[in-house]
Amino acid sequence: MTSIKQTSLKMALLLAAFSITALLTKHFDAVTSILLGGAGSYGYFFLLASRTYKAAKMPAEAAAGYMRSGSQWRLLFMCAMAVVAFKIPGIKAMPFFAGLFTYQLLVRINALYAAVKWYVNSITKRKG
Repeated sequence: MTSIKQTSLKMALLLAAFSITALLTKHFDAVTSILLGGAGSYGYFFLLASRTYKAAKMPAEAAAGYMRSGSQWRLLFMCAMAVVAFKIPGIKAMPFFAGLFTYQLLVRINALYAAVKWYVNSITKRKG
């Protein structure tokens, strides 16, 4: 499975976990906000993936500039998502932002997992 497919699946699972948690805690109105934010997170992720794929084919200096300008477009996209979302009646801020930052949360969870895995492996190698 490619990295894009894996990340998309993990994001879907995280959004499902957020939505199920909202349902179990009887915050039914939060599910729409979570899913709308999740749609924005997917948009951010696909914008990033597209830029990264194209930048990989460029010389290093051109790729760096291309990725920098892409970060500004992604920030603009996130801001536009927030503005549009809050024009929709019934959208709650905290669940929306939980959904919107799903990708960023997932990146940090993966980094923490990799660090813990590396640490555990280094300890077991010293003992063995």
